[in-house]
Amino acid sequence: MTYKAIATAVLALSAQSTATVLDLSGNDWTLQNLPLNISVSASLPSQAHLDLYAAQVIGDPYFGLNDFNLRWVAESNWTYVSSPLEELDSSDKTQTWLLFNGLDTFTSIEFCGRHVAATNNQFRQYYFDVSDSLTDCPSPILSINFGSAPLIADAIAAEPEQETWPYSVEIAYEFLNRQFIRKEQSDFGWDWGPAFAPAGPWQPAYIIQLGSDDTSSEVFVRNADLDISRLGQLNNLPPDQGAPWLLNASLDVLGSIPSGAGLQYVVTESVTNRTVSCGSMMNVTLTADAVTGTAILDPSTYELWWPRGLGPQSLYNITVKLQDIKNRTVASVNRRMGFRTIVSSSLVM
Repeated sequence: MTYKAIATAVLALSAQSTATVLDLSGNDWTLQNLPLNISVSASLPSQAHLDLYAAQVIGDPYFGLNDFNLRWVAESNWTYVSSPLEELDSSDKTQTWLLFNGLDTFTSIEFCGRHVAATNNQFRQYYFDVSDSLTDCPSPILSINFGSAPLIADAIAAEPEQETWPYSVEIAYEFLNRQFIRKEQSDFGWDWGPAFAPAGPWQPAYIIQLGSDDTSSEVFVRNADLDISRLGQLNNLPPDQGAPWLLNASLDVLGSIPSGAGLQYVVTESVTNRTVSCGSMMNVTLTADAVTGTAILDPSTYELWWPRGLGPQSLYNITVKLQDIKNRTVASVNRRMGFRTIVSSSLVM
């Protein structure tokens, strides 16, 4: 398993913290269907069709009539099993989280032989605290069982007093009842497209470990959103182009946000790395697992971003730091952004 035992964890969302991150991506997985006597090497991210094809259990799903011949894959359950995750810290001062950026779609998750949770939405990020499971587990293994989406959709549709629609509204695709589940709708067939209804961990997954002591605890940013608009701007209406810029920041975290924590921002030019502005964010709001804040930026300080051929494409690096009451940075996020308002509206302007 690809193990990243680093003091600062950097994921695709350009977030930094003092957490230790185990990246579960790689080839050290096994795909199983024990009733069908199938057990093959697998990867993450992936889907059952891809790993079965790589292991030559099935032919090319796009060849000939395999869209129909391989329907048994979509109508079966598949389990992804990790290799032993022996690098993990099982001490009682360590908090351990499973973080899944995308599971397609219906799963039952086990860690250290214990049921953790079930999921039913392809488009959600899921995270689970598994600290208790790890305390007496010398050789941790993660198992993710994926149920058949077409069969589960049929079962939901067959529930007593379930809602129905006329045919003109509920168009029948190759697999029926797609509207009952939170899964990519084209997976059930779409015009000329095949109906594979795949199952598997289609996005990266991680194990996050957070340490703590008597004075502080670590924090990991699992999601971050930085948004720039003109002060007073409303959707679908042209803003005042002379108004200050409004920077909104929202951080979703794992771990305990320190009491009295605040947000600091730094804006630098992307090319020269020159600091343009910095300071404390206002209106900071703390919840158990999120922190938000705003900052007003002087419009005369920033060059506008222009589409290619219409002007310079000025970009800036914006860093937002989560700091404790002693001004120690416990986590940060970074985005490369441009300053520009774009209005898309059918209204007359």
